[in-house]
Amino acid sequence: QHQRPQQPDRITHRIGRLHYHVFMARSYHKAQRPLTSFPDLIAAGCLVPGLYLSQTRALSHAPAGITLLRDVNSVSTILSLCRAGFAPALLPAHIQETNPDFIVQTDITVPALDIWLSYTERARRIKRGEAIISWLKEIFSPSESSWFRQTSHKHTPTPDNA
Repeated sequence: QHQRPQQPDRITHRIGRLHYHVFMARSYHKAQRPLTSFPDLIAAGCLVPGLYLSQTRALSHAPAGITLLRDVNSVSTILSLCRAGFAPALLPAHIQETNPDFIVQTDITVPALDIWLSYTERARRIKRGEAIISWLKEIFSPSESSWFRQTSHKHTPTPDNA
């Protein structure tokens, strides 16, 4: 989950951080002026998952006007609209792994969301529970996946999307 659990009987670990980048279709990138600031995202009608908006509203370091982005409740819809060149999208950084056709812009900084793992002592003591907890910690490990590191994974442009 993205908010630190507050239950006193829970064991809680911050296991990663989910970074967000601006994604856009090549056709949108070529047809529009460059996006260089957060206000540019607002002006472009940037699409963003509603969950991200609800999580960032409470952050003290959230950009002014974050609620002015287009709130969409389906990532698949956001991907389809973005791919069609309708608007840029603010999505988790790992999206670039499965959508190499997008231009990824990492120079507009937006808040990252912490990822918290919470479980009971009883769950940890059960062999199957311990295995699941270990597996979750492993898949979110920075050595296993660069997407969940403390600092953002910067996209290195290739000749195709430079």
